[in-house]
Amino acid sequence: MQKQSALVPDNEPVIALTHVYDAPRALVWEVFTKPEHLVHWWGPAGFAIEHEESDFRVGGHWKFVMIGPDGTRWQNYHQYTDIDPMDSFTHRHGSRPDDPDAPDEIICFADRDGGTEVTMRMTFSDMAARQRVLDFHADTLGLQTLAKAEAYIKHKGLLE
Repeated sequence: MQKQSALVPDNEPVIALTHVYDAPRALVWEVFTKPEHLVHWWGPAGFAIEHEESDFRVGGHWKFVMIGPDGTRWQNYHQYTDIDPMDSFTHRHGSRPDDPDAPDEIICFADRDGGTEVTMRMTFSDMAARQRVLDFHADTLGLQTLAKAEAYIKHKGLLE
């Protein structure tokens, strides 16, 4: 079974990333929704985050700064628009609340082969908006982020 994959269709402004975790859905859900976990793994390899505020509810948001390996800082703002506990949540993923280029992103959780499959599907306003993030290798960096979550789960002994 393939551990992770990226789908970038030619005909729609979407990027879909999938990763299968060797962990139960309840644990993976917690790791993806609680800031005390997110601060340890969110972001590509070599990146860190500074948590500013979080309110995981419909209408709430998560505000943080992503820090690149060279020290570059990127403000991030996730506005939660839908939450179906243990199954999915949706947010607008931008740099600020009124970011016109922010894609809508749904993160879905499903039982798979004794573990949990997570799919992150980002939908952009148009193909040009998607291309701008692909120019920064968002597909590869997104897969790195998903892999860091698995390393965090294993390293922290959360499965015990």
